[in-house]
Amino acid sequence: MEGLYTFKQFIEQQNLFTESSVRNMIFNRHKNGLEESGAIKRYGRKILIDKEKFHSWINLLSSKDYPQKP
Repeated sequence: MEGLYTFKQFIEQQNLFTESSVRNMIFNRHKNGLEESGAIKRYGRKILIDKEKFHSWINLLSSKDYPQKP
């Protein structure tokens, strides 16, 4: 399970986003495409974050290929 981090570990390892912004992204993962990206894994009640896939998802959001909502 290399590259998978608990929420707390992920927050401690990166400094791009605040804890509350990551919580919001995870809460809205069904709407914002985060779940489809494969960056979020569930193990029971625990949420694990795939760091590489999370950053790929962020890059996709900023690309012109990402479908914009009206």
